[in-house]
Amino acid sequence: ISMVDKNDDLAKLSLLTEDILLEHLKERYERDLIYTYLGDILVAVNPFHETSLYTAQIRDFYRYSTDIHKPPHVYALVDFVYRNVCHGIYEQQCCVISGESGSGKT
Repeated sequence: ISMVDKNDDLAKLSLLTEDILLEHLKERYERDLIYTYLGDILVAVNPFHETSLYTAQIRDFYRYSTDIHKPPHVYALVDFVYRNVCHGIYEQQCCVISGESGSGKT
């Protein structure tokens, strides 16, 4: 089993260097796993092709799942922020979306 299968949060690696981070992101990208956690940061890599990551079935999984540790996805990030605001855990939230022009932020 690859480290990619075991770890979708790079912050949990025992050793994290730039080379290790890039290797994990590359391996995940090659397996069409474009979302990766880095602690409470969601890293997204543009797949440069259509994906099936935004179907109604995927949306509903993230919408209705009670598991607080959901696989990395933009829907998981939105769910986390929404639940924390609704339950008064955090009063204010901010999501920063950054990337090169044309990199797929929309």
